[in-house]
Amino acid sequence: MNAVVRLVLTLLLALAGGGVSADARAADRPAGTALSQADDAAIRAIAKGFYETLIASRPSGLPSGPEMERLRPYLSRDLLRLMERASRRQGAFERAHRGDKPPLVDGCIFSCLFEGPRWFALGAPRRDGPTVRLDAKLSGDTAGKDLTWTDTLVLVKESGGWRISDVRMGCTWPFRMGPTLRAMLADV
Repeated sequence: MNAVVRLVLTLLLALAGGGVSADARAADRPAGTALSQADDAAIRAIAKGFYETLIASRPSGLPSGPEMERLRPYLSRDLLRLMERASRRQGAFERAHRGDKPPLVDGCIFSCLFEGPRWFALGAPRRDGPTVRLDAKLSGDTAGKDLTWTDTLVLVKESGGWRISDVRMGCTWPFRMGPTLRAMLADV
């Protein structure tokens, strides 16, 4: 094939996206691959909104009602399904064990610290296969002691944009809420 034909075919494939959508190409990128400016900005906006809402509303336990409605725009469909299942299991526990405290009824389930964060600073989003990870440096206080730690948000791209799919708890103290949000929800 001569150079002109090869160039024309290359340009046609590039213009057509190689027959693969931009989202599909992005999902196949290896860890550490740079994000587009638009994705970077969207991810940061979701994370910022999530932590601002979390700090302002200070939900305790598995959120429901107005608390859940405030957090819903930031959470992935899959995570919302896990939360709904955990809520049903929590209700079944309450019915089966009258007077006993059900799991995930107290404390901030979105953070290492039972009391939840009071302040946050976001790191740079980084691709990890089809997901993006974003470290959040957090601080809060418990029993008059200031604590600082880093949790990691795991985000996925859905039809409505980027959403939080998990929170990996980064603290090292023994009384953290759980290793990940998804693990806590699965244990209910």
